[in-house]
Amino acid sequence: MFRIRFHGRGGEGIKTASRILGSSFFFEGFQVQDAPKYGAERRGAPVSAYVRADHKQIYERGEIHKPDLIIIADETLLHVTRNTVLEGIYENTVIFIISAMSNSELEEIINCGKTIIKIAPAVLPENYHRFLSSITASATARFTGIIQIDSLIRGVEEELKSAKNDLILENTAIAKKIFNDMTSYSGIVTETDGTPVITEPQLIDLPLHNSSIATPAIRTGSTSVKNQTGSWRTSRPVILQEKCSRCMLCNVYCPDSAITKNEEGFPVIDYNHCKGCLICREVCPSGAITQEDEKTSRSKTV
Repeated sequence: MFRIRFHGRGGEGIKTASRILGSSFFFEGFQVQDAPKYGAERRGAPVSAYVRADHKQIYERGEIHKPDLIIIADETLLHVTRNTVLEGIYENTVIFIISAMSNSELEEIINCGKTIIKIAPAVLPENYHRFLSSITASATARFTGIIQIDSLIRGVEEELKSAKNDLILENTAIAKKIFNDMTSYSGIVTETDGTPVITEPQLIDLPLHNSSIATPAIRTGSTSVKNQTGSWRTSRPVILQEKCSRCMLCNVYCPDSAITKNEEGFPVIDYNHCKGCLICREVCPSGAITQEDEKTSRSKTV
């Protein structure tokens, strides 16, 4: 069985990548599971997806805790949720990452597994974020050495069939390029035993607690301020004071209360907690809020 786990951020196409890969396996005659894992968070939140593929019926369910292949579409996850991303790595796990970090930097952070395969954003199209699902799915398909290019392209077309024809053609073109570029890694990911380990259920007697302990009660202030969700952003809102009328509608509509008012009455964005939903930009009547790429904005401030 192939056990493959995708990691990325909401809005990057990780769910679609797992669907493309799952469909490609299916077209090759495999039994397949593919499922995403995410909560109610908005764009930019860490998300994951799982793909299992086997020649026989699959009895495993749920998350993959011992993956044969891990795909990391966003290198910043290694600084935010490293333990989650690298969970269950063993000596045969292959790791594929899109990263601008050097090989030595990656090896220092990811000091486990069989092989780290890196592709630098500089060799990808300038707007490669639009095609992350096809990029990661096609690379993964090549790593298995099982999926043929025709099945991959059919998987891309099947999962993107509701999109415009031009977008489908762009995705299939980049999928073919990545598939060919990764030829030297064909077959690097190998199947492992697909037999689930079944143990007898154990009965656990839990002692009853005093009701004053067992009944939940919230008596202290919230701790959400300590959860700096600004790392979720893929784009950030930027306020242009010369256009701002100080109506503060952005403050009213911000779902995270991340916009306050300074002494002059202008809105100020708390980037530690702004998740980049860009609702503020949509409701601004004077067009005083623009959108900037998050990585570009951060590089300006470094």
